[in-house]
Amino acid sequence: MIVFDTLDNFEAYNTINGRLVHVVDVMDRSLPYDQMPGSYVCPEDDKVAYKVEAFVSGDGKRFRPASGRLFIEIMLEGEAITSLDGDNVFKMTPGRFLLYTSDYEVHSQMCMNLPVACKSVLFEMES
Repeated sequence: MIVFDTLDNFEAYNTINGRLVHVVDVMDRSLPYDQMPGSYVCPEDDKVAYKVEAFVSGDGKRFRPASGRLFIEIMLEGEAITSLDGDNVFKMTPGRFLLYTSDYEVHSQMCMNLPVACKSVLFEMES
């Protein structure tokens, strides 16, 4: 499953997973915007973890997510490209999110034209 949309519409996807309401709560309180890069746990549900990252877009990083997990990548500052399995390519800009399951190899933090300073948050939970 892949969903690419704006944060304005995020609440419409709460039926996908009951824990998505906690992502909305964290984002409504602007926690990732104010937090330093690092790993955190949602205050209301310790099964929802998230990682705030500050990076300069470039060649990016690749990873294969753990199975049975749901991920929500949200770009907070800057612009970067995220690709799922090399076939699905998304331009991540502030206010956009990418929701995906662990069925894909992820290549994120790639630059579009020139390297740009970025900040993003990646939520992870059981799917």
